[in-house]
Amino acid sequence: MLKAGYLPVSANRSILTKMRLSGLNAAWPKITNFNPSGADLNARNKIEQWADACEKEGLQLWPSFNFVGGDNELKHFPDFRREVTVAGIVHQHTPCPADEQYWQRVILPRCLMVAQMSRVRKNIAGVVLDMEMYGADHAGYGAACACDACRAGAGSD
Repeated sequence: MLKAGYLPVSANRSILTKMRLSGLNAAWPKITNFNPSGADLNARNKIEQWADACEKEGLQLWPSFNFVGGDNELKHFPDFRREVTVAGIVHQHTPCPADEQYWQRVILPRCLMVAQMSRVRKNIAGVVLDMEMYGADHAGYGAACACDACRAGAGSD
């Protein structure tokens, strides 16, 4: 059974001992400003540091990153399809959750980077996708998207 603690990547990694002693078996550090290019050396270094610390404590590592955290994702892929409400309001800072290109260009490269790291770092068990959208027009999706593609039932271009 997975029993994890969610914490900022800036947290003192000595907390992992307390997490293990409390019965947890995994850590989910939140990697902020994780460049969607998948070649982010800063994020890679942070994940490596957490992997080392988790390995010493016998814990799994599940790096967490934002679905939309603001400019980091939006500047990387400025032409994403926008979410549209049923009232027809276009949310300029919120991607359509079914936009395949957004997933391919923003989410997948980061997941692949972590997956590649897990081939060597066996305690990297997966990723956590934080769907609370701090830089978007609202914190989370409350209803189905009503953009043209979603209303047509296509979901993606």
